[in-house]
Amino acid sequence: MKPLLIALPMLLALTALEANAGERNHTTTMTNAHGTFSRNTHLQTSANGFERNRVTTGPGGQSREMHSRVNVDADQGVLTRERTTVRANGSTLSSDAQVVRTENGYQRSISRSNGNGASVETEVDVSVDREAKSLTKEITVVDASGASHSNTITHTVTKGDANP
Repeated sequence: MKPLLIALPMLLALTALEANAGERNHTTTMTNAHGTFSRNTHLQTSANGFERNRVTTGPGGQSREMHSRVNVDADQGVLTRERTTVRANGSTLSSDAQVVRTENGYQRSISRSNGNGASVETEVDVSVDREAKSLTKEITVVDASGASHSNTITHTVTKGDANP
């Protein structure tokens, strides 16, 4: 596995942001068996991130709002994301995430909470062993009750294992 595979999404995001920095508004209208939905999106981009506000309105006039902010610090190898969603019933969901590049992979931390104060924490540590041609992902989740759950996943590629 090449180091570029891990850094590629961050590099592509930075390149796209630098090339297209600015402000955009977009409205989409969709009609299906349930009625007509409209989605208005406002996007503000900069050289190191973006901010997006989206309002979706359903056929009965109920609306849902989502606010996202993403910042990339390429020098430090850190991407942060904050997201808040207000549902049609007024309840609020929020999540904060951080992805940090490491010497042999990346670490991702995500914190999610709902309007009732319940939260879930997720930590993911991904490491790549190029010589062994393997990727190991260690995942730890602390649920709303405080219980911790862990899982380790390893992917190994050997010559001839590819499926046609």
